[in-house]
Amino acid sequence: MLDTREISPMVLSKITRTHPFAMPESLSPKSPVGLKVSSLHAFSRRGKRGYALGQMVATLAAILVIGGLVGVVGFFLKGIFFGKGELGTLPPPVSASAKPTNSTILGNQAQGASESKTSGQVSGSSNPAKKSAVKEAEPAAPPPPGPAYRPKNEDVALMFSSLPSDAPQVAEARAVLDSYLAAATPAEKLRYVHRAARCEKLMPEYYEKRGETDPKPGQLTGAGIINGGTLRVVNLSFSCDERPTTGLRANFFRSTSGELLLDWEAWTGFSEKAWPDLKKQRPTIPTLVRAVAEESDYYNYEFAEPWRWIAVKLRSPDGVNSITGYCDRRSGVGIALANLIGVPLEQVIEADKPSIPIRPPGTKSIVTLRVAYPVNAQSDQCVDITELLADRWSLFDGEL
Repeated sequence: MLDTREISPMVLSKITRTHPFAMPESLSPKSPVGLKVSSLHAFSRRGKRGYALGQMVATLAAILVIGGLVGVVGFFLKGIFFGKGELGTLPPPVSASAKPTNSTILGNQAQGASESKTSGQVSGSSNPAKKSAVKEAEPAAPPPPGPAYRPKNEDVALMFSSLPSDAPQVAEARAVLDSYLAAATPAEKLRYVHRAARCEKLMPEYYEKRGETDPKPGQLTGAGIINGGTLRVVNLSFSCDERPTTGLRANFFRSTSGELLLDWEAWTGFSEKAWPDLKKQRPTIPTLVRAVAEESDYYNYEFAEPWRWIAVKLRSPDGVNSITGYCDRRSGVGIALANLIGVPLEQVIEADKPSIPIRPPGTKSIVTLRVAYPVNAQSDQCVDITELLADRWSLFDGEL
């Protein structure tokens, strides 16, 4: 047993240097039995400090060595798995400002140019060219108001500019429409129709099988141009007894040869199935429908829960037939439709998902959407709205 009370600090210091790894079980100098010396190093203040410092340095060195080895191994593995076989060759970082955003889609397309005497935004989307470069230092601008649903492709804001009734574009469009209406057969009409190859397959169904006829335009109520990217669509609005709610609209696309051509599907309000056939056949696969949408309070059969669904009355272009469509109130399509018909919802959309501005209660909006009946549907009146294509009847190439 060694009594440290009889050892001078100088001697303790020398003993510490000769026994650096020993540690005491007790450091109390008042212990009646003295101290068991498993380490004399701790009895010296200088020894204690030196030992602690040595331990810290050793631990830090070990951490640095292990971290360095892990970093080297990780860098090597990244080079193998992500660098296409070349060490350290990684994909370039993507700037946050390069994130695509939805476009502006406001209002039904020129809801009568007579209601819009000044330039303003109007519904629609088109395919813009992608930007070749993005400035990293330039912050991303906040997205403009637009659809709460995601279109199939990138889209741009469409702007509607009013035209006077005596504008050259109006005269050109009216001449094309007059020639179209004067054509005696569908084959002759194709000469003046946009997407003639597509419409050639649809016209026999519309005119022959369904027995439909072209709507009859009345007085010109407005005119304008829909601008979007490289698109320039001439829009004419007419009064029409067969379209008591929405009026009649004629949209003309400019062909590659420079002539105006009538959007036949929007002009006729063409749907993939005639409305009576739609209700009779009850298709369970999504079917394209052009309709006039408004709020409904009819909840029944498979869609009896008003807390879950939003009910939308869908009327045929002539107003004769109707069905009720439903979609989830929490979905993007549900929120977009609710805004179109003036139904405020409590759900909040994320900041990076722009939405259509809400319209006044009771608004009737033209829409193009896809609907499907539930399997073994209990009624011919209730359909599921599976997709909202546009808040207009004219569709662009990326939306078909």
